[in-house]
Amino acid sequence: MKLLEDRILRDGQVRPGNVLKVDCFLNHQLDVDLLDKIGEEFYRIFKDDGVNKILTIEASGIAIACMTARHFDVPVVFAKKAKSKNIDGDVYTSTVHSYTYGKDYNITLAQKFLGPNDRVLILDDFLANGKAMRGLLDVCQQAGASVAGIGICIEKGFQPGGDELRREGIARELVNRIQNIRKSQGFEITDKIDVVVTPNAATDEAVREYADYIGRQVLAESVTIAEIADADRTTLDMDEYPDLSASVKIHK
Repeated sequence: MKLLEDRILRDGQVRPGNVLKVDCFLNHQLDVDLLDKIGEEFYRIFKDDGVNKILTIEASGIAIACMTARHFDVPVVFAKKAKSKNIDGDVYTSTVHSYTYGKDYNITLAQKFLGPNDRVLILDDFLANGKAMRGLLDVCQQAGASVAGIGICIEKGFQPGGDELRREGIARELVNRIQNIRKSQGFEITDKIDVVVTPNAATDEAVREYADYIGRQVLAESVTIAEIADADRTTLDMDEYPDLSASVKIHK
């Protein structure tokens, strides 16, 4: 989003330790008009994904989440960084490591606000090592909620969080598509298979890193990368990753 990029270049400050300070417009003093335009952009990207709830973590993500929720016309729920006395009932909890403060903390979210019927868009101001996102994804998994996507205002590209999350997302998408192929080709639930994925620079790293995970999820005895004859390949419809393509061969 060029508007945000220009604002970072104009008003952002880089402090020792590769800390980017944007507190004059994003996460201390807030430029409400800018946040509204960021929310509008998130809506443009995710408007067709069935989002019915925005999820974030206190405190910096709340303003961005609220401005985005206005465009979706859905509620915002945020994870607290400590269990408060005013949270009643059962809660989901997850442990998150803060890069900025160099410590671990527990996040909590009341179970009554997140459940299996929710389709969630997760938002935050920064993505560095991805620990906050993993905590929120863990909460969604505990709740049985599905995740439509993750929206971040500023990703620190020199840190690994974004790439790690993208690889994991690709692996999960491959699992979903392979499961669909199993069903369409009449495999029994207990049938063991072998999976071959065509070489692709955009997916190879994810396949290698998550081969064991993919295998466990789809009951594959092997998950490999190799060329596949046109007659044997099935091209996957990667709905969540429209810029990627992948083809697979599965057999008993």
